[in-house]
Amino acid sequence: MKKNVITAALAAIMIGLTACGETMIPADQVEADITAQYEALPTKEPEPTKAAPTEAAVPTNPAAEGRVSKHSGEEVYATIDVADYGKIVVKLEPDEAPITVDNFVDLAESGFYNGLTFHRIMDSFMIQGGDPTGTGKGGSSETIIGEFADNGIPNNITHVKGTISMGRNGFDNDSASSQFFICNSDYNDQGIPMPQVLDGRYAAFGNVVEGIEVVDAITADKAPLETDGNGGIPYEDQPVMNSVTITYGSY
Repeated sequence: MKKNVITAALAAIMIGLTACGETMIPADQVEADITAQYEALPTKEPEPTKAAPTEAAVPTNPAAEGRVSKHSGEEVYATIDVADYGKIVVKLEPDEAPITVDNFVDLAESGFYNGLTFHRIMDSFMIQGGDPTGTGKGGSSETIIGEFADNGIPNNITHVKGTISMGRNGFDNDSASSQFFICNSDYNDQGIPMPQVLDGRYAAFGNVVEGIEVVDAITADKAPLETDGNGGIPYEDQPVMNSVTITYGSY
């Protein structure tokens, strides 16, 4: 490019000088002068490389400001006694998901869960319960704010095998009530890690610390019985929760 510019400029000068009858300047001197002038011109700086956009910070949900669990700083455990299967012990995280933990504890301590069932059971996904109707359409009398990133609230509990999390409908972030699920795998049936499927979209609030084999047994026995393509189990086959008991400091 530079050579072409210099050559063109040299030709123009030579033609111009000849036409005007001026004394000819040696071609090599003209080329040297043009080259020096050309190289002295400022060159365009390359466009700066734009940094890749960073992930946006989780926005603040005003509805959740000042949320502090009444069990903050405590070790809180839920023991789910399942008829014919045994006990599942879950360590709850009141400082990570205070609204969710307080709601679950209040329901459990009121006896709400006693006698309810796990109505939805899917291999490589979860066991879900806590619906008084056993249909997946019921709940308690109140709904709570969804504590997860898509709802503007940070939640650092990741969904892995043994994580307990709140069920909700798919179009309302604040529709969780009493239904909860326990993950029975680290991957879904397509081999996708569970965090990629659920993190940021559902309010995880604890993890199983004892009795994961009970979750496995329920899944093995009942998942094949689903009838609706979405894990729904016939009512008569739904495992029953004898009780959900809350303890503090130990279990």
